[in-house]
Amino acid sequence: MYALTTNAFYNLLVFALILGNTVTLAIDDFPQSLEKEDNLNALNIFFTWIFCLEMIMKMIALGVENYVKDNFNLFDCIVVLLSILDFAISNTLT
Repeated sequence: MYALTTNAFYNLLVFALILGNTVTLAIDDFPQSLEKEDNLNALNIFFTWIFCLEMIMKMIALGVENYVKDNFNLFDCIVVLLSILDFAISNTLT
């Protein structure tokens, strides 16, 4: 798994997903149709779980000890955990 998570194509794919997530978040507006809101929510859930999977794969590949040595990985982990928390709160309150 280490070879996969350090592969240039894999990193390019993750970067493309980050760009896609950024665009998805940027096209949110007010007021918006219920259909658009549902589509954006579905995309947000998709990106949240993809980034969670990416984080877990890196933790397995690098080992948790090496994973936390990199500040970017720690930042990534915090963002993913906050996204999961947002997902859980949103689904609990609605």
